[in-house]
Amino acid sequence: MQLSPWCRAACGPASIGAALNAAPLRGAFPDLETGISRRHFLRSSCALAASAVVVLPGIGSAAEAYPNRPIRIIVAYAPGTVLDMWARRVADRLSRALRQQVIVENRPGASGTLGAVTAANAAPDGYTLLFGGASEIGLSPSLFPNLPYIHEKPFQPITRFTSGNAILVVNPALDIRNMDDLIAQAKAKPGSITGGSPGTGTLTHLLLLALNRSAGIDILHVPYKSGTQALTDVMAGHIDVMFDWATACRTFIESGKLRPLLIAGSTRKPFLPQVPAATEMGWEALNFRGWNVFLAPYKTPRSIIDTLHKAMLPILRSADFEAEIALAAGEIVTTTPEETAVFIAAEQNRARQLVQLTGVKLDQ
Repeated sequence: MQLSPWCRAACGPASIGAALNAAPLRGAFPDLETGISRRHFLRSSCALAASAVVVLPGIGSAAEAYPNRPIRIIVAYAPGTVLDMWARRVADRLSRALRQQVIVENRPGASGTLGAVTAANAAPDGYTLLFGGASEIGLSPSLFPNLPYIHEKPFQPITRFTSGNAILVVNPALDIRNMDDLIAQAKAKPGSITGGSPGTGTLTHLLLLALNRSAGIDILHVPYKSGTQALTDVMAGHIDVMFDWATACRTFIESGKLRPLLIAGSTRKPFLPQVPAATEMGWEALNFRGWNVFLAPYKTPRSIIDTLHKAMLPILRSADFEAEIALAAGEIVTTTPEETAVFIAAEQNRARQLVQLTGVKLDQ
């Protein structure tokens, strides 16, 4: 079986740099063995140490343990989004764990691929990471096959982070109370109902197309620059519906600002027992979950990957963090780098099938 670039990157032998070996002390000071005084030896040793610091300043810095300067986590989505907020919380705790500043840099655009390409082109030294997701890592390879991080420079996985479902929500002012109402209105006036997404080629965009195909309707796609903007316009009545992640829309559902119609997945949500899952409707094409991963550029040394993985796991598995994510209707999933690589390869294959089913084009 041929391994995907992700599996080769994570599971192959690590590239290990040459280590600096200290010279043995025995025989380094022959005068010590011939009766030199203790005071003279100490003076000579201090002078030698001082000269080494002055003459060879680069040796100390080269041997410093990782990390010795700030780390940036690139988030491929706009500030204020749920993913941005989670990345910042992880960055804050990771700063304390590593005793080094960890900052978040937002690079939204092009369905998340702008940020991913920025991270992929960074030096593989552990000082640039990507907080990636199902759209730019799982789906985009099927839509943009020439992206550099697909074949040439596949990311080095660190760990998975969250997993969750998207929910089809509608403006509650509309006379649409369930899926039967939505389908009836969409069929009565094809193209009259508008559906938003964070952009063309994102997973929630394809879920909208899959719904059109599965239900035999035609909801008009309206792309936005971020999911937050699209969700705001649903609540304001500028567009009618959208798929958004439960972690982003649960609060608005519970406050009555949005009405849920469908869970994209195979099971109902405990906080929405009355809302059907897509598979109950016979729509297997909508059985997709969103997910997020932490990644490093291609050829990042395995020792650095291990350091980051070891530092992240206690943060992600902390009881308060798990409770916070669960409250937002999400789930924390942590994995080894190898397990993460296998998961990504499998999700990319599933996404490829979804693209073929929906027949999505980049100009849609």
